[in-house]
Amino acid sequence: DLSSQRIGNQGAFAIARLIQTNKSLQHLVYDDNGIDLEGFKSILLGLKINSSLKNVAIPLLDIKSSMDSVDTGYLGDLFNVVSQMQYFGPTGNVQDPLKTFLRFPIQKPIVK
Repeated sequence: DLSSQRIGNQGAFAIARLIQTNKSLQHLVYDDNGIDLEGFKSILLGLKINSSLKNVAIPLLDIKSSMDSVDTGYLGDLFNVVSQMQYFGPTGNVQDPLKTFLRFPIQKPIVK
């Protein structure tokens, strides 16, 4: 659990490198670290390469912090990256949305 270590984007880049090469890591929790869009993008790239992770917690506190401090255009990019992180499975392929939703419990926006 790497939560609350205040590692920022530099730490996110390190996590991304770790998950690209580590074949034994199965669970990853890394919330409340001051990570923003650039850090999330790097972790997403790592998730696309990794084949061993079975459970990755969505960093809700970092996402909220990023949302509170940015403009509308940035929010669209942030939502896109987080959505991809939510649905990306551990085998390098997009997984069944229902199974993925159960593994990565993040609330979807309500569209009216």
